[in-house]
Amino acid sequence: METLDALRARIRSIEGRGEAAVSARRVVSTGVAAWDAAWGGLPSPGATEIVGPLGAGRAGLLAALARSASGTVAWVEEERSLYPPALAAVGVCLSRVAWVRAPLTGVQLAVEQVVASGCFSLVLVDLPRVPAGAWSHWGRAVLRGATALVVATERTVSDPAVALRLSLSSGQITVVRARDGRLGRTAPLAAGLAA
Repeated sequence: METLDALRARIRSIEGRGEAAVSARRVVSTGVAAWDAAWGGLPSPGATEIVGPLGAGRAGLLAALARSASGTVAWVEEERSLYPPALAAVGVCLSRVAWVRAPLTGVQLAVEQVVASGCFSLVLVDLPRVPAGAWSHWGRAVLRGATALVVATERTVSDPAVALRLSLSSGQITVVRARDGRLGRTAPLAAGLAA
């Protein structure tokens, strides 16, 4: 009789996500050469946090990432501010984007379930603030779903689950946390906003 751990390993193997696949981190291109040069791409599986005030360009950066993503994308928000025709106007293929509008009280669980599903190559989240304790759940979900999670927010919450933290200000993207030592590198936001 197999133990529970052996059964879990067997299921991961059948799903194509064995221990080696889950623990092996790779980097996927953002689709923008200047951004890839500055921060090396997006960790996958891994979590990226983009921090900037309202109007700094967070939604534009997410749209640029959605446009250049290979595979299906999930876009999760709580404020109902996403306007699909605007995404289409900048070249995002809407047939590859699942739009998830979560209620304020359920956004943490919605993000966790979407990320853990493994159905999306990229999960984009636009939240004014990250709920307390969310990163620890999302970090585990990222590994289960073997996906890249990008969360754009106004305020940072220091958490070890975040592999890459970017700051937006004055039209620049600055690396403020990176596991590969690229701290302080910058790239222009405008580099990826042209359609």
